[in-house]
Amino acid sequence: MSIPEFIFYNHSIHDVLAHDHKAHLSLKKIAKAVKNDQKIFSSLAEPILDGQIKIPIAWPNTSDTSDIITLVSLSLAGVCLVLCILLCIKIKK
Repeated sequence: MSIPEFIFYNHSIHDVLAHDHKAHLSLKKIAKAVKNDQKIFSSLAEPILDGQIKIPIAWPNTSDTSDIITLVSLSLAGVCLVLCILLCIKIKK
């Protein structure tokens, strides 16, 4: 009986990413990954770094309501900031 090779994902920016110092690895999930010749990831950021999870680049997506709300909120916050600065200048005079 031979034990297959465990392929843990290694990357060069391991020290830069915020991570939990405890290893939360499930033996069942590791065994399943080894059977399917898959890499074993120890954090949520590693599949993104490996390219298995794609991040959409196009922003803002005008068909998505949350992106529209974000743009409107940022615009209103900018207008409020400008108005607050102008009011502070007028009060000091």
